[in-house]
Amino acid sequence: LAFYLFIFSLLWTLFLGFISPILLMTGFLLSPIQGAIIVSIANALSGAILTVLIRNYFIKDIKKMFSQKIERIINLIEKNENLYFFIFRLAGGFGAPSQIQNLIPSLTKIRIINYIIISFFGCLPIYYVSTSIGYSLKFISEIKNLNVNVFSNLNFIITITIIILILIVIKLIKKKFNF
Repeated sequence: LAFYLFIFSLLWTLFLGFISPILLMTGFLLSPIQGAIIVSIANALSGAILTVLIRNYFIKDIKKMFSQKIERIINLIEKNENLYFFIFRLAGGFGAPSQIQNLIPSLTKIRIINYIIISFFGCLPIYYVSTSIGYSLKFISEIKNLNVNVFSNLNFIITITIIILILIVIKLIKKKFNF
């Protein structure tokens, strides 16, 4: 099952499909950790394949499609490609859809192996949260009564706090760099 989900995720992201359904599905069918790792590897590899294809065949067309907003991100990333691209991936692409996040490296000079490693590790935290949501969907049918005691669970409060902090940091970075 994990192999088939990997192949499906690889093809889905290679053809620029939205990543959130894949994350929910792998989280539902596997554990959150397995799902996050499978989708992160598939996304990194498909992004690398897209980067190679675009750099070799479609670079002029892609440069025409990107607006000034994306060019600012690219200019920021090129200052220190590895560090800034890792921050870009860790912050969820500052709100850019996953399809655009996979196309942006083709416009930079980042090495393919660095892109794969950075994409894998940079996407894992956000993918883990998404696959955890998919995993929790398994248990919705088992819930008989609505239990609000979940808000007293320390792990739940920490997870929600981290998500809110990430969103605030993304907003501040967007505001500072006028994205």
